[in-house]
Amino acid sequence: MRDLMEPTLATGRARRGVPRPLGHRAGVWWASPLSPLFLLVIPMMTIATLLPASDYVARWKTVKVFDLDAYLLTLAGALAFSVGVVVMTRGRLGLAARDEWPTLSPVARRVLHRAFGITFRVSCAAYATWVGLAISRGLRLAMLVTVLRDQNTFSDQISRLFNGIPGVTTFTQAGVAVVVIGTLLTCNTPNSAIRRRVALIFVLGALRAYFLTERLAIIELVVPWLVIRSGHLAATRRRSFGRTAVRVGPLLAVPLLLAGFSLFEYSRSWTFARTHTDQTFLEYSGYRLLGYYATSFNNGELVQTQPGDGNALPYYTVQFVWTAPIIGPALGDPRSVTTAKADPRYNPEFNSISGMSVPFIDYGSAGGLIYFLGVGVVVGWLYQAFASSRMLGVLLYPILFVGLLEMPRYLYWTQGRAVPAFAVLVFIALAASTRARAVHAAHARQLVHGSV
Repeated sequence: MRDLMEPTLATGRARRGVPRPLGHRAGVWWASPLSPLFLLVIPMMTIATLLPASDYVARWKTVKVFDLDAYLLTLAGALAFSVGVVVMTRGRLGLAARDEWPTLSPVARRVLHRAFGITFRVSCAAYATWVGLAISRGLRLAMLVTVLRDQNTFSDQISRLFNGIPGVTTFTQAGVAVVVIGTLLTCNTPNSAIRRRVALIFVLGALRAYFLTERLAIIELVVPWLVIRSGHLAATRRRSFGRTAVRVGPLLAVPLLLAGFSLFEYSRSWTFARTHTDQTFLEYSGYRLLGYYATSFNNGELVQTQPGDGNALPYYTVQFVWTAPIIGPALGDPRSVTTAKADPRYNPEFNSISGMSVPFIDYGSAGGLIYFLGVGVVVGWLYQAFASSRMLGVLLYPILFVGLLEMPRYLYWTQGRAVPAFAVLVFIALAASTRARAVHAAHARQLVHGSV
């Protein structure tokens, strides 16, 4: 008997008698791990290579070092990742597409309901603690009203008041788990109470993104929600408009990306920059968005060309360890013993290091390729589990997809903000598995006693 922790796949039937994967039948092609790679990562690194050095200096105040050799090494990393994904997904997504996705077993649903309530309360308590700290440091409602009136978040006055307490305010990231679990629970079984709580987490994330100029706070909520809801809409025979929107939606990705970026950038930098440039707002936003991607690849190469200890410990691929409460301080200053480096040629406004570069910084050329191959295997396996509606996949892959989209700019998965959500969801999957085994064992005992 299959583990009851896994969603039940006995409902629904494959069309025309041919087992096909969810993504193939439904058209959620863009949710594949390879789609962000070939539609975003490789095009952006190509543009970063082709842009003239004069643009880097004039637009982003940094010297260009991302050349053809750097491009080819990064491309090799992308291809190694692709190989890992293909190895784990080829021939393994041939499960029958179902009319209802995700299909959660009763045991899984009960565990998720309980986990949803706990993670929601933890996230709200962390946000309340965070706001309380800011108020004690001088935050006043008038400050927020002024920012809204002037549409100017360029000053970091409010951000300074929200300096968090490691290990306490970090629990706000439980909100990511809240969105994933709540969306899964309401796909096939509408629940207004759950949806209201998920909506509250979205509101808190949006306020955080705006007032603290932290766009990722809303991105890491919207993307998992979008991935799960798209899978659900695509799998059902109802709502044909929804299925069509899922298929063609990515065609609007570029204008929507620019629109969303511009919306936040208006109050973040345009209110200051408009008096120092002759560009229109659209031109300014477009070049600034391009700058975030291009300079990330360039910064990765800047770090790699910096002299350093060849035996230094890895930093960027395990950054959460070096920044963790208690553990991080106990390990000492990472810049003295790790690959973490700084380059004075950075523009402080564009200082992120591409996630496609950091494995090579930490492990060298050969080690970086092995790293990408291994990551591709893991991501491919979880994507297969996601498409097959298995617990670990539906919980983890939507967050992994955020990391795939952010790969050109930095390695999201290893950030201290991402790890708590991953840890919570892995724990929930293990709890569901343990509960399922207990139910299965009890059922088996009943069968034995009944036969006796």
